[in-house]
Amino acid sequence: MYNDMLDDNYWQRVMVERRKVFQLNYNPRMQIFIACSAEAYALSCSGEVLVYVGQRQGAKGGIGAFQTPVPKPTDPNPGPNILRTYELPTLQRNNAVTRVVSVDVSNNFQEDVDWENGQSAPGLDNPLLPESPASALPVPDVPDGLQISRRDVNDTDADVPSLCPIAAAAADATPGSTSSSPASSTTSPPALPKPSCVLHEQDPDQGITQAFCLCDRTATLSPLSVPLTGHQTDSCAYATIPATGKETVVTFASTYTKNCQGCTQVGFNAPTCTSVLKCTPTSAEVTVQAGSSPLHVGTLTGTALYTSVSSALEKLCPTVTQTKSSTACETGSVIVRDIDYVNAGSLDTNGELVIKVAASSYNSTTLRDAMIRSAALTAQKGSEQQSSCSNQTYTTIFKRGVLPPPSRIHGRRSSLFAGYARDRPEPVVAKGVFCNTAAFAGVGYFSAEWRKAQNPGAEAYIDATWEFQAEPGGDFLCDFIEDLELGLAVVAPEFAAGDVALAPEVQAFCGGAFDR
Repeated sequence: MYNDMLDDNYWQRVMVERRKVFQLNYNPRMQIFIACSAEAYALSCSGEVLVYVGQRQGAKGGIGAFQTPVPKPTDPNPGPNILRTYELPTLQRNNAVTRVVSVDVSNNFQEDVDWENGQSAPGLDNPLLPESPASALPVPDVPDGLQISRRDVNDTDADVPSLCPIAAAAADATPGSTSSSPASSTTSPPALPKPSCVLHEQDPDQGITQAFCLCDRTATLSPLSVPLTGHQTDSCAYATIPATGKETVVTFASTYTKNCQGCTQVGFNAPTCTSVLKCTPTSAEVTVQAGSSPLHVGTLTGTALYTSVSSALEKLCPTVTQTKSSTACETGSVIVRDIDYVNAGSLDTNGELVIKVAASSYNSTTLRDAMIRSAALTAQKGSEQQSSCSNQTYTTIFKRGVLPPPSRIHGRRSSLFAGYARDRPEPVVAKGVFCNTAAFAGVGYFSAEWRKAQNPGAEAYIDATWEFQAEPGGDFLCDFIEDLELGLAVVAPEFAAGDVALAPEVQAFCGGAFDR
């Protein structure tokens, strides 16, 4: 379950978004995370659990889901087997699980019950495995050299809870378990696993004058000598990180201050950051204002309206090509034609939506794109609400099949002429759904330091409007704001150039006029 259950998006959130509050780039912590995750997945199961196996009979003994794992010849020090150590014992004790069924892949996916109602299936002798030790494993501290940041000693925020309850190490922990030494001894050489080292070639353009090995993202070491028969990657095959004898490798360095943190980064190491005292962290903010008055859009709704608005704004608002001054959208308009709407009781197919930009300013194409998407989403979500739409009755023209005109052969009328005269267009009463949306969308981006600016306000904004030639009519309620904010959550990372961890919160509200 640990290996196959979750997709890449989940791991992106765990490994990237949470790295500032719970580091996982330290292998002993990663092993604790694996153990706790596996146990949690098994606890979340209910009903019938399927365990896929290569064959029914285990090569090293056991049967089905309870077969003994086959060790890998290439791994001289294997860790605990995730299924047998954490998942299967938890499944056996999970009262919500009724059966554990093994699926034999080699035998046309034959299913066999291995465990049922808290005991081995009839005819089998599958044991009750020792209870999962995951919840009792202590979470080791991160060595100082690996810490991404140090908290301010005056910080009043609560500590981030551990992934598993912190308890004393299990007395019966086996050598292959993921138990760790107490925090005071986690930095001693015997407790550290083999370092993960990556070879980096010299790059004079970046100020890197020689090749070096980056080990555990904290130490830069000189490459080892490699025999002629070896591989280049073996030059970083360090068994341990030497306590002394670290070579000084010339790499690029940078020092910067960001969000109440003074940080220094050397080479490809994780930055070392220190909190700035008496500083309140801030973050960027985005506001999206939807016009509270109705604007009729006829049958142009949903994704079709989104596409129309976003395409129009992309034409009006150029990409950024210079940085000396801000860029603004054009003052003209884009017209979306051939929209169906009801006019004086009849269906009119010549409706026009005129899209303009009342005011704008931005200094990056990324912000421009994110604001355009936000404005288009406002129009889309406003048109999709039931309160924004109504059923209307209208008259249209139904044209029957047209028959040939009268023949003039021999001066006589065709015998079909009578039918031709009858098949002329006739008025028909029909019904349809026609909608309104918010009259405008104002999107504002406020940087983290906007309150300290000489003229506080939005750093970038686009105020987009749209007009329809018909009278608005009908109702429009600002009851779509929650749906809009859910949609805008997808756009939020774009305001941080794709960095999910820095994505600002987007707030949406209704108003009668633009307000930044």
